[in-house]
Amino acid sequence: MRSLSALALLAAVLAVGGSAAAEECTNPNALGVSRTLVVDPAAMPLIGTMSYHDSLPLADHEVVLTFDDGPLPPHTEHVLEILASECVKATYFMVGQMAAAHPEWVRKVAEAGHTIGTHSFSHPLTFHRMPLAKAQEQIDQGFEAVQKALGSDQKVAPFFRYPGLLHQANSEAYLGERGIMAWSADFPGDDWKRRISPKEIVRRSLSRLEARGRGILLLHDIHKVTVAALPTLLAELKARGFKVVHVVPGPATSEALVADAAIADPAKAAPLKPVAAVATMATIAPGVADNAPESHAVVAQKSLAALTDVPMPSARPKTAPSEGARAHAYRTAHGHARAHLVQRPARAVAKTRQAQPSYFQQGNGAGARDSRACANCRLIRVKKAHLATPRSG
Repeated sequence: MRSLSALALLAAVLAVGGSAAAEECTNPNALGVSRTLVVDPAAMPLIGTMSYHDSLPLADHEVVLTFDDGPLPPHTEHVLEILASECVKATYFMVGQMAAAHPEWVRKVAEAGHTIGTHSFSHPLTFHRMPLAKAQEQIDQGFEAVQKALGSDQKVAPFFRYPGLLHQANSEAYLGERGIMAWSADFPGDDWKRRISPKEIVRRSLSRLEARGRGILLLHDIHKVTVAALPTLLAELKARGFKVVHVVPGPATSEALVADAAIADPAKAAPLKPVAAVATMATIAPGVADNAPESHAVVAQKSLAALTDVPMPSARPKTAPSEGARAHAYRTAHGHARAHLVQRPARAVAKTRQAQPSYFQQGNGAGARDSRACANCRLIRVKKAHLATPRSG
């Protein structure tokens, strides 16, 4: 009976909060927030199908908007204004150093009713191979910096997103011990990519959302191009019948995380075992945020998450990746060391091998193998039977 009463009270509180938010919205044609989703990190410790099998319990045509890497004026300010004009609430994952540099904008985001989580202290792209002690330091300092910027009136949500979505089981176990939910995403808007246009951001976001039907959209509030794309994106979401869901932590998880930093022995905690990542992240060349102040150039140049531009798979793949899946590293045309790890089935690898030229010298006898190969090509092993068979022109 007590649990039923608690649920009824929580539903009443959410209903009052939703009606109050609706009264504050002065735009009768706004996209708005369809509902508020209260989550328990203990029940959903790992979410987002770009890294895990599970995501938020969303209905068809429901979307959660998230913004990473801020705050950074003036772009954070413009994003807030656009969201306010459409009465939309989002979830922010803030970098500790950026929060310390712009504490007034952390408070403005919270005062606007948005949920604030963290994104590490300095946005390192090495969490997937980082020692546990260093990962703990990045997580704890990030929460401390954001909480200090918020002040005592607001509490940072127990939400954390890995920089670059580069997660590791030992730090995930530490997050679980502290009651912190690890967020990935279901699809990206690719607004971090260089020379991408606002129109292309809108197109990719909508096409991936419609392909999946629902999910968590990953954007950034530190780019001018995101500011330019956001009004059209929100208008298209409404025109296509999508609803925005605002995610908040439950009352039991709203206590201060900074004071609860001491864990008995996180190294001995039983590690969580996330499923194999659906889309693999990798580092990219540093990208500088638009109009980033010189004093924070180091933070801005930590670079953003590298998201493989491949079609988004279903939330729950029926089979594990094939044993023949391989990781292919390549360099971009601009010479940057941008290693994209792409899982490819054995059949696709076989087709690639057939399409590549064989390294033969077609002479008058049995073709002798050419030992010279370009630096960007792989040598193909050829069966001895092929070497023994002369090739006709």
